[in-house]
Amino acid sequence: MDGLYLLSPLPNSSRNIDLNQNASDYDEEEDEEEEEAIVLAEIAKEKQMLREKQKKKETQETTIDEQNDQIVTKINTASKVGDSEEDIQQIRIDANKIKKIKKIRRRDAIDQITQTNEANSLCGSTQTEITENSLQGNEIINEFIPKYQENEFHIDSQIERIENAIQKLGELTNNCNNLNDTNEQEFITELNNNFNGNNITDHLGSLSKIEMTETPKKKKKRKTRGKLKKKNSKPKKKSTFTRPMRRLSPKMSYENFEYSFVDKKKNNHKIPTGSPRDPIVLRSGYPIVFDYEPKDPIRREKTPHGPLKTFYKNGDCKMEFQDGSIRVFHREKIFTYYPNGDKQLEFCDGVNAYRYQSNGSVEFRCPDNTLIYFFPNGQIEEHFSNGETKIRFPDRSVMKISPDKSCVFKDKNGKTKKGKIMVSVSSSSPDTPPPPSTPISQASTPTNSQRAFSPTS
Repeated sequence: MDGLYLLSPLPNSSRNIDLNQNASDYDEEEDEEEEEAIVLAEIAKEKQMLREKQKKKETQETTIDEQNDQIVTKINTASKVGDSEEDIQQIRIDANKIKKIKKIRRRDAIDQITQTNEANSLCGSTQTEITENSLQGNEIINEFIPKYQENEFHIDSQIERIENAIQKLGELTNNCNNLNDTNEQEFITELNNNFNGNNITDHLGSLSKIEMTETPKKKKKRKTRGKLKKKNSKPKKKSTFTRPMRRLSPKMSYENFEYSFVDKKKNNHKIPTGSPRDPIVLRSGYPIVFDYEPKDPIRREKTPHGPLKTFYKNGDCKMEFQDGSIRVFHREKIFTYYPNGDKQLEFCDGVNAYRYQSNGSVEFRCPDNTLIYFFPNGQIEEHFSNGETKIRFPDRSVMKISPDKSCVFKDKNGKTKKGKIMVSVSSSSPDTPPPPSTPISQASTPTNSQRAFSPTS
C-alpha cells in the first residue's frame, strides 16, 4: 500500500473562504454596472440638451429664410414697377450671398456639435475621460454661440437696410406714376417731405437726380452809336515822358524783389550780388534789404559829363556813374551800390543802413543818432548819443557800458556782475559814406569788440 494515496475531502473552512470571494466579486460587478448606467444617463441628458438647442437654431434660421423669401418677392414686384434694374440686381446678389453664408455656417455648426457628441459617446469607459470631453464640448459651444449670434446680428442689419431700400423704391415708383397729374414743384416738395432731406443714393447707388433749373433770360444789349470824327482833326502823339518818382500802391513786399542786375549793353557795370536773404530788422518800421533791381525800362538819358539815367514803368529811376557806382530811386528809398562791393540803403526820414563787403557787418543809423552794428555771427552793438553802449553777444548775454567805463554784465542765466573795462579795442565807427561820385575804398570797417572785464568786489 505504499504507492496509493487517499484523497480526503476538503474541510469546511476552505469552502467558506471560496464562497466569500465569489460574493465579493459579484458585488463589485454590480457596482460597476450601476456606475456605467449613471454615466450613460448623464450622456443621454446632454444629448437631449444639444438636440433642443439645435432645434431652436433651426427654427430661427427658418424664420430668417422666410424673411429672405419675402424680400425676394418684394424685389420681383419692384422690378415690374421701377426702372432702375441695376439696383435691383445688386440687391438680389446681396441677398443670395447672405443665404449662402448662413447655410455654410449652419453646416459647420452641426458638424462640430456631432463630432463632440461622438467623442463623448466613445470615451464613456471611465468617468475621468467623460468629464474631460464634456468640458471640451462646453468650451466649443461657448466659443461658437457668440460668433453665431454676431453673424446673425450682422445679417439682420443687412436685411433691414435692403428692406428700407425696397420701400424707398416703391415710394419713388408711385411718385413717378403720379408725375403726369401733379406739377413739377409739388413733386419735389413731396420727395423732400418723404425722405426728410436724406439722399437716396446712399443706399441704392447711382440714381438719376432730378434737377429743375430755370433758364436765365438774356438781356438785350442797347445799340450804341459811335461818335463821328471831326473834319481836319489830326491824331495826337503819345508822350513817352514819365515821372521818375511816381508812387504806386503799397502792396509790393520785399519778398518780390529780384536779385539779378543784368543789362543788355556790354559797357554797363554789373553789381555784385549775394544770395537773397530775409530783411534785417534792427528797428521796427525799417526793414533792411540791400538788393533790388527794377523792371520794364521805358527810356534812357545820357549827358556828356553826367550819369546814365534809366526810367522804368513803375516810376523807378537808376543812375549809373562813370566810376562804377549805381544809385536806384525806388518809392521813398535809395539803393546805392559801390564798386568795392559795399551797399547802402537810405530811407526818406534820413535813416541810413550800410553793409561792408569785407566782413559782412551792417551799420545802421537811427533817427535819434544811435549807431547799431550788426555782425554776421549775431552780435549786436548799440552806441547811444549819451555815450552809453549796449552789447548783445550770440550766447544771449548782455553787457552795458557807461561813459566812465563801468559796466554791468548779465549772462544767459540772468546772473549779473559789475566791474570796469581795463582794455578797450572799440569798433572803429567810420563816418557816413560819401556820395556815389566818390569811392569809399579807404573807409575802415567795424570789427567785433574785444574788451577785458575785471569784476569789482
